[in-house]
Amino acid sequence: MTFDDMRFWGQGTWSDNTFCAWPQSKRQHPMKGDNCGFLGCYFNDDGINSMHDEFFAPMSAEVPAILNLAREEAPDMAVSLHSHHVAPVPVCPVYVPQEIKHDIKQLSVNYAKIMKRHNLPTWKFEYVYEKGKVPPTFNLVSALYHVSGAKSFHFECPHGIVHEDTPTFSMDDILEMQLGLYEAMMNYELNDGSK
Repeated sequence: MTFDDMRFWGQGTWSDNTFCAWPQSKRQHPMKGDNCGFLGCYFNDDGINSMHDEFFAPMSAEVPAILNLAREEAPDMAVSLHSHHVAPVPVCPVYVPQEIKHDIKQLSVNYAKIMKRHNLPTWKFEYVYEKGKVPPTFNLVSALYHVSGAKSFHFECPHGIVHEDTPTFSMDDILEMQLGLYEAMMNYELNDGSK
């Protein structure tokens, strides 16, 4: 898959057939109107990106279903799987207590150790704070914590595209990165965060 294929199928197009690149693809919500072309898979059929729905008055059917399940099941940890063009990384959640951010930082350290065993790289975990001229958005990961208490985060894994500025990972590498994440999550919960 090429970078342009990923942009078309993932983020979609505007009505003039230009790509809805990030972050512009998240600035109009829902993605409806005369300026919208093809809806990529970021969005449901109504143009709503569940990661960025209106959580206090959801516009989509998917978000209440996800939040109700989290509320009922009360998981210890929850992950939202995403993809990007570089090495994998658990991403710091926002609008959650510092302790949760520290938990995900430690999970990231543990994950990096697992990836090192497989000779695979990781991207550096960075703390994100709720401040600045353009603060981070309250998103599905934030909402998951607030309805269930779960240590919630989103995980960025390489999507495997071919692009000149992108490291190349095989499908086996990407599978190992995903399985390594689940190993790190299970070890973290079973060992109180110590491994």
